[in-house]
Amino acid sequence: MTYDKDYWKNEIHKKYPVDCDMTQFKRISEVSYYDHNFYVGFNNDLLYGKSDDDNMTEWYLIKGDNNPIFLGISCVTNKDKLMQISNL
Repeated sequence: MTYDKDYWKNEIHKKYPVDCDMTQFKRISEVSYYDHNFYVGFNNDLLYGKSDDDNMTEWYLIKGDNNPIFLGISCVTNKDKLMQISNL
């Protein structure tokens, strides 16, 4: 069986689509710190949000192989809805 990176990425983005409300996930305060926050995602996924001090958060899905999968960004000014950016 071969690993199809594009298929896997598409499956992840079906789970966390554009306009996904990122405020619905529970913050894990025990391991989170200033501008670096971890959350419980769908089906107990581990999400990581790296924020700037202003408006934007970069979102990643953390998998067991230490290769975070970029999900997109959210902005406070957009009610923290997930936006996907290609070619990052």
